[in-house]
Amino acid sequence: MALLHFWRTNRDIVLSQTVQQIVSNAGDGNLRDGGAASQEFRKFLKLAPSGALSDYARQCLEIPFTRSGCVLQDIVNEFGRRLDFEVEDRLYQGKRNAIGFDGIWRSPDEAEIIVEVKTTDAYTVRLETTNGYKEELAKASAVSATASILIVVGREDTGALEAQVRGSRFAWDIRLISVERLIKLVQIKEKSDDPATIVQIRQLLHPFEYTKVDKIIDVIFTTAEDVESQQQEGKEKPESADDSQHEPKQGYTDPALLNAKRQTAVTAFGALRKTDLLKRSRTSFWSADKQLRVCCTVSKRYEGDYQPYWYAYHPK
Repeated sequence: MALLHFWRTNRDIVLSQTVQQIVSNAGDGNLRDGGAASQEFRKFLKLAPSGALSDYARQCLEIPFTRSGCVLQDIVNEFGRRLDFEVEDRLYQGKRNAIGFDGIWRSPDEAEIIVEVKTTDAYTVRLETTNGYKEELAKASAVSATASILIVVGREDTGALEAQVRGSRFAWDIRLISVERLIKLVQIKEKSDDPATIVQIRQLLHPFEYTKVDKIIDVIFTTAEDVESQQQEGKEKPESADDSQHEPKQGYTDPALLNAKRQTAVTAFGALRKTDLLKRSRTSFWSADKQLRVCCTVSKRYEGDYQPYWYAYHPK
């Protein structure tokens, strides 16, 4: 576990490395199914900040290297975890008598998502084969019959693949998303504090009939309300009864300053508890095993004797 030991003692150095360098320090440096390198690398990804994961994904696509497709597969599955899915990692390469797909993402009250990761859409995807994975999994009771397929592609220009899916009989079972847009979903989710936003983000990854755009509007509206509530957090605290005769005024603190202070506090608390705390939403964090969960709100110091600090804990 050289990589994980190095991460615990030299975190800044690890974060300055490329993902190719990081993989070379995991186990024997050779990613293969069931190998020590794969196990250690996947454990590392569960601890890495989401910003680093985004950089690693882009490195796999911009400067491909040996096994970069396997690395991207692991990173995409970790993005699924950051979206609060329960993720089952699968094989890097198909084997005889084994169902070949890249991951299963599960969430409460929603059908499973079978994930396929493609670094490029330069080659035609055999949709019959991909759908066959779903049918085999359903027969084995590993997923429900209503499970869908999500193809995650490295390129944003996926016109040929989109046309292929639209013209097939599997159009209502398959969704496409680029790696870059998957990264943006994780970023939105981590800036949010409303559970409804998080649920709706996950629902976007399931196939749905979009002649009627209500579901997309719901996501936009809920996210906008979430942003508005964040802006309110940066404003001055309510006036005390003693201040009622004075002209009320609104102060404003840059949310970036609040978030920086929040991250400093959470990092220090994580160090005290000897664990890495990953960002789940704007104010909530948890350990990779989800056994330690932290909510952190921030207040600047206010002038005067009445409530020098003021915090808002919302029911959600």
